[in-house]
Amino acid sequence: MTKPRHILLLGGTAEARELLETLIKSTEHDVTYSLAGVLGSKAEEVLRSRMGFDSDHFQFRMGGFGGPEGLRHYMEEHDIDLLIDATHPYATVISRNAIEASKAGAVPLARYVRHEWTETPDDSWTVVDRLSDAAAALPSGVTVFLSVGRQSIAPFASRKDCRFVIRSIAEAEEHLFHSATFIQGMPGRSMEEEMTLFQEYDIDYLVTKNSGSGKASYKILAARELHIPVIMVKRPTLPDCPEFSELEAVLTWIDHAPEAH
Repeated sequence: MTKPRHILLLGGTAEARELLETLIKSTEHDVTYSLAGVLGSKAEEVLRSRMGFDSDHFQFRMGGFGGPEGLRHYMEEHDIDLLIDATHPYATVISRNAIEASKAGAVPLARYVRHEWTETPDDSWTVVDRLSDAAAALPSGVTVFLSVGRQSIAPFASRKDCRFVIRSIAEAEEHLFHSATFIQGMPGRSMEEEMTLFQEYDIDYLVTKNSGSGKASYKILAARELHIPVIMVKRPTLPDCPEFSELEAVLTWIDHAPEAH
């Protein structure tokens, strides 16, 4: 293994937490784990408890950097050797900022992102580029299970001819919709749980982003089992950089990445 590096890990996903745990438990690298948003003053305590470790090689930070220049300045000030973007596949702002800051500061960057879902012969998908395209693709009069995140629901509010069942982890803006049921909560813990939910609300269509992997996959499996059509919003296109979807691959990149300049 190369000498220990100081890694800035842009997190917020299960993949990021898996990588963090592996780095802390199995390597000598120092890791600063960064989360955007306001998660409360006990976020670090909760994270350490959830991960089951306490290490001097782990630092935690919360909040934005102030754009690509702010991120570049942070990396310079804290002697960051490697930058890893393990944010959500649709967190395009921070991912683009990471690309710019990496180039400006000459800090090697890799993206660690979960596998996409792929359509099978048993699925019925309509793949679209944008949320607005997804809203336009819905037939009139259908009941839609909308699972795109609370910040992405606004384009569907104009479809007053559809009924929506909207699930999000955080509270959503209910006043935007003419006819909607809001469910605040996490994805179902099994395909059967998601199937029960779809049947309870008599769902005709599922609209979702291609987040991939994890517990969110259960809704895709449930739609397949119940023959519910899916409108799938494609992942955004990001500037090129080394990209990995397997833990071992990103660990290998860490060991062989060039020195920051």
